[in-house]
Amino acid sequence: MTAELKRVSLGDFAANLTAIIERVASAGESVVVENDGQDVVVVNPAAPRRPRKRSPIRYRGPGGVYEEFESYEALKKYLDRRRLTPAERARRRALLEQTLANRKERNIAPMTSAELVRKCRERGI
Repeated sequence: MTAELKRVSLGDFAANLTAIIERVASAGESVVVENDGQDVVVVNPAAPRRPRKRSPIRYRGPGGVYEEFESYEALKKYLDRRRLTPAERARRRALLEQTLANRKERNIAPMTSAELVRKCRERGI
């Protein structure tokens, strides 16, 4: 059993645009806009956005075995629990902090290739 779509004339749609869009958004109902008895457009509520699934963080542990963590905080806790020498723990923590800093800075999408090459040359890469 399908529900009948609400029908609105083009003039009424133009006059009551805000109210119609609020009704579509809040009630989740669709509205058909018609002009001279012909369907012109159907206004539907937007589909809910799904949260983006993050890929796990992979860490290569002793013996070359990879382990996966859901966040960098979980990886930090794991590294803190392991029995490591203070020097090794400091080295790994520094690498992790450097990775986090690089991650914040790594957004290259708005750059042109010339800007990317210039940035790499400045860093000596």
